[in-house]
Parts: sequence; C-alpha cells; structure tokens
Amino acid sequence: MTDNKNKSPSDFNDLQKLSGEDEVRKQLLDAVLGFAANDPLSSVDSSKAPPAPPSDGGRPKLETMLKRYAFVIPDGKVWDRSKQRFIKDAVFKKIVTEKLYKQWIDHDDLQTEEMEDISGLEASAQKEGGGGLGEALERYVYLNPSSSAWDRLDNAVVPMCDLRYAIADCYTVWLAHKCRAEIKIGNLVFEPANKVDPETHINMFTGIEMQPKENIELAAPIFMLASHLCNDQPETYKFLLDWIAFPLQFPGSKMASAILMHSETHGSGKSLFFERCVKGIYGKWAATLGQHQLESQYTDWRSNMLFSLFEEIFSRDQKYSHTGTIKHMITGETHRIEKKFVSGWEESNYMNSVFLSNEIQPFPLEPSDRRMLVIWPEKKLTDELNDAVMKSIENGGVEAFYHELMNRDLSGMTTHTEPPMTTAKEFLIDFGRATWDVFCREWVAERLDFPFVSCLHEDLFSAYYFWCTKRRERCMGQNQFSNLMSSRIRRRRDVRYQKNDKEKKGTIFQVGKKPQGKTQVLWLGEEIQLFKLSLKDADPNEKPMNGR
Repeated sequence: MTDNKNKSPSDFNDLQKLSGEDEVRKQLLDAVLGFAANDPLSSVDSSKAPPAPPSDGGRPKLETMLKRYAFVIPDGKVWDRSKQRFIKDAVFKKIVTEKLYKQWIDHDDLQTEEMEDISGLEASAQKEGGGGLGEALERYVYLNPSSSAWDRLDNAVVPMCDLRYAIADCYTVWLAHKCRAEIKIGNLVFEPANKVDPETHINMFTGIEMQPKENIELAAPIFMLASHLCNDQPETYKFLLDWIAFPLQFPGSKMASAILMHSETHGSGKSLFFERCVKGIYGKWAATLGQHQLESQYTDWRSNMLFSLFEEIFSRDQKYSHTGTIKHMITGETHRIEKKFVSGWEESNYMNSVFLSNEIQPFPLEPSDRRMLVIWPEKKLTDELNDAVMKSIENGGVEAFYHELMNRDLSGMTTHTEPPMTTAKEFLIDFGRATWDVFCREWVAERLDFPFVSCLHEDLFSAYYFWCTKRRERCMGQNQFSNLMSSRIRRRRDVRYQKNDKEKKGTIFQVGKKPQGKTQVLWLGEEIQLFKLSLKDADPNEKPMNGR
C-alpha cells in the first residue's frame, strides 16, 4: 500500500484526504480573503490596516471578523478593511460557513459602511496595484445621456453592452462608482484646431503623426505627377495644391469645395497621387471609401475624418439619387454620426473629399455649381515618372511633399475660394443638362431653326417638341416646360397682340423690348407670326442629327 503521509497533494481533494477539511478551509481563506499573516498588503499602508486575523483550526475567529470586515449598505457586500476591497456576500458566506456568517451578521458589534463612503478606497488601492477597477476608472468615460462610453486608450466610442464584457469583473462597481468619469455627450468633440476646454471636453483629435522633412529634390516627382494630372494647366495645378495644403497648414479648415478627377484614360496616376501621397499624410484621419459607405444607414465612417478618398461611388442608375448627400458632405458644417449599437451624435464636419472615377459622368453637376474642381487627365502616366514617384515614396518623398505643402504660400486662398472653371467641368455640366435647358441655351444663342423672338407659349412648346423628336430626346409636358422656361425668359399672361386685322389675347414669352414707332400690340403680332412661320418648316419626321 502507498503511504498517504508521504504523498504530495495535487489538488484540494487530495489535501482533504491527507489533512482534513480544516486545512482545506484554511488555505482557501488564505488565498481568497488574505488571512495569512505573512501576506503583505501591496496596495495599503500596513500600519493603518488591521492585522490579518489568526485562524483556529482553519476557521476565522468571530472577534477578528468583527474587527476586519464590515457590511456594506445598501449593496450587501462585505468590505475587507485590510485588503481594501469588496467581497461578494455569497462568496464570503461559503468561505466562512453559513453558521459563522450568521453569527457575524447578527452580532451587536457588526460594523457597517456606506458604499459612497468607501467606494473610492478600493479604486485608490487598485490604481496603485494595477487592479481592474482602477484601470476601468482611468480608461472609460461615460457619455451622458447615452448608452455609450469613451475609451481613452483606443480613442473610440464603446457601447455599454460591449463594455459589460470588457470589464466583466468590475462593470457593476464601475457603473455605480462615485469616481467614474463622466461628460455630456455633446462635449465629446472632434476639433483639429483644439479650441476646447480639456477640463470639460474630450477632443478626439490627437494630431497628425507624420513629421514633415525638408527635401525638395525628393518631393519633385510628386509635384511633377500633380502637374501631369492637371494636364500642365497652371491655374488648375495651383488650385489643386493650394486646396491640399490649406487644411494642413490650418488644421480644422473645412474646404467648401472638393476635387473630382475622372478620365477614361486608365493608368493616369490618379490613385497613386491621392492614395499614396495625399492620404498618406493624414494617416488614421483619412480613408478610402466607396458606394457601400455612402449608401449605408451607419455613418460612423465619417467620424474623426479629415480626408476622404472616394473611388467609383455610384452605379449608373444611382448617380442622381445621392447628389444631396455629396453636397452636404462638402459644405455642411456638421454631420450626424450613426454607429451600430451606439447612440448617435452630432459632430463637426472637417472632412475634405476627393472623388475619383473612370466614368465620363461620375455624377451630374448643376450649371451653377461652385463646389467642384473638375479635372480630366488626358495622358497615361509614363513609366519613367511612375518609377520616379515610387522611388520617392519609398525614400520619404511623402514626408518631403508634406514639408513643401506646409511651407507653401497660400496668399489669396481661403476655405471658400471657388475652383476655376475648367473645360472638363463645362463638359460635365453640359452632359447632365435637362433637355429644356439645352433647348433654351441653343434658342437664346440663335443656334436653332427657330428665331429668338417673342412667341406664344404653345408655339414655343411645339418648337421644343419638334427639336426633341429630331434629336431623339425625351420630351417633357407643356406645363412643366413652360414653367421651367419662365425662369429664363419673361412669361406674360393675357397679353394683347395683333393677328391679321383682329386683336387677340394669349400667354407669351416676351423677348426684348418694343421698338420705337410701333405699338406693343402690333410689334408682338409681328414677332409671333415670324415664329409661327418657322414652325411650318420644322419636320419632326426628319432623320436625327449626326451623333444622336
């Protein structure tokens, strides 16, 4: 038989067989409650803490329990004065036995503590000793009112439901702790200009990490790439570089314009310049985005964003449905951030955007557009320039490019400086014009078979109808057409005009003023008749014009 006395116990079952329940209870007490007299208090001044109580056959003495432990009101936990920590009531009861716990809880000398009076003591002890609660109190800030917290370590908004698992050992205590950090949710801001009070606000912006380095020769290929993309047009090239440099020199500048660079020429270097050279400066404050982000109900991709690079954001049938979203991204002062499982918040909009595409019409532009600098690169990037740019980037060219931008003269440039009108922009505007708009511009410019003179509104619509039929364009209704045309040409109702020997009344589009020596009625009659004659020569069944 094996001598059990010479066998080393491997777990508490073996220990119970060898030494009995009292020894097991003693070791549990030493491990869980810190009863061992030789266990130093690393986080509490031992001169002020009660000594660890001796044990009697593995059980604590009632008198020492009354000195060391207090019942916490109203939480029902046990406060360990020696270790400066809370013990759950159920755990304490199992360790000291139900019988001894009942004697302690019913004793006249039982000491009690208010939770609000002692909760900070545990936090102080844990901060010094690296405990979970202390770390949680330092790391997380509750955003009031919401179901979210701010994570100071990861610089991110965290849902409380996720935080419950992240700090599972102390979540409940942290939530009710009087030392828990808290700010109003509106005081969580993203302010690159850093114009906030750190005592009352949290600024999510922590600065651009890249450090500029002076080396103009190393940056030269990147500047050559920018000029190549602008087709070596000085005005376009200057605005592009000024637009890139301004928010870098003046952090927090929201440009009221954006860059649209599109071309059917693949390999022109658009992505190389903006992805590697411009976006690379911003680091974590920039992102490359697409159609998915623009259509998503969640907009947290906009949060903490200084530079956004959009690649092919619209399909052909959706390019008209999101133009309002794009306009607001470019000129809106704030935007709403919606994140899954997190309460939404309003954030200042400092995001400056670039749109890249290989489509002829990435999205329509209005004739009065003042937001877009439109660039159409005409040539493919040469192998020599491509190799020079790649070599520059690999050897710190982006840092050198950043330095030149930070020292660029921006005289005359502001956040609201309008981009120059380029040939590419004129083409894009004309490409997206409505048929009535094109007809009106052609009519006013006297490039149609119909004279630019006063006429009846129904005659003008007939001319528009013939024009659309000839060009195979979609024709709108007369009422809508007349209303739209009245925004450009003066429309008058119940106007008298001469027809043969009689006077008639009608709704007319009046062009110009009555010449001297003629009555209004006679002049309008002659104009209307001249326009009617041109309609007789119009043949809607004529073959369409070349190219249509």
